[in-house]
Amino acid sequence: MNNLPQPIIEDLIEDLIELALRDRQIAYLELNESAILVSQNGNLATFGFDSLQTGVLLDQQVDMFTGLLSVENLPLYLPFIQTPSGVTADIHLFQKQQSIWILLMHTEEKKKHYQAIQQKVYDLRLTHNRQTKIVNQYLGKEVAERLDEGIEQIKDSGERRNLTIMFADLRGFTSFSENTSPEQVFELLNTYLASMIPVVLHEKGVLDKIIGDEVMAIFGMITEEQNGPFEALLAAFRMLNTIEKLNLERFQQGKTTLQIGIGLATGPVSLGVLGSRHRKSLTVIGNHVNLAARLQGQAGAKQLIIDETTFQAIPYYQDLFSTRSV
Repeated sequence: MNNLPQPIIEDLIEDLIELALRDRQIAYLELNESAILVSQNGNLATFGFDSLQTGVLLDQQVDMFTGLLSVENLPLYLPFIQTPSGVTADIHLFQKQQSIWILLMHTEEKKKHYQAIQQKVYDLRLTHNRQTKIVNQYLGKEVAERLDEGIEQIKDSGERRNLTIMFADLRGFTSFSENTSPEQVFELLNTYLASMIPVVLHEKGVLDKIIGDEVMAIFGMITEEQNGPFEALLAAFRMLNTIEKLNLERFQQGKTTLQIGIGLATGPVSLGVLGSRHRKSLTVIGNHVNLAARLQGQAGAKQLIIDETTFQAIPYYQDLFSTRSV
């Protein structure tokens, strides 16, 4: 700050703070690093945030911050943003002392003529961040970057690739969901998916789809294809281990524990993009996709079943499996 003495800097800061807060309605939200709302205060009703619940993920309660709450994106300043109540606010997002803070400051009347232009700019930015979050969440950040940079090419017309397919599914989930409240069902399902998805992405897997409690993933797509079986195996082991750790926590909390079955199959599949211009998705089709799904269906709780091709591709781990015809 132009080498000003510390007392002058402190005095200026105090004056700037007073000027910034003068005649402005203010509210704040405090989140933990998982983006769960911890505390809130101020003129929340002014901005339409008076019904938020602590202890719940913020982006499950209001979507305007979706894609913006990752620590690596902070600090972030968003001027003239329209809030759920319809008023505009200057929004500051920053991390301090292991908390994520959101400060909302009502926009002054004299600044309103900038609103239309600024809103369009930030609407585009928010939309981009949401789309990026969705792509990163389901394909993984590395895949998204490779697609964006043109390193990875996925043809709409489809192509033949030798990949490893994984299906993982909760055992007994259908009966559980039919006899349990929706709140408990979604609490369990979100806990399960929040634990499983990072494991898949960590081992270079690509999420193909999530259908209820079933996760389908592709391995060998963004690395060497021959690495697919090994990466899928590591992911499966980590998933089973993660479930055990999660169950210990849930048991101590008196909650329903989780059990999964996993199937892996390796072989030639058709990889491509399906859909219309309104919505497209990456997917794989072929006999080995069906085989992985069938193996998962035959797997019991805490059980992993792999096909012969996957078995032959992991010689150092073969003694962990008992062989049988499926």
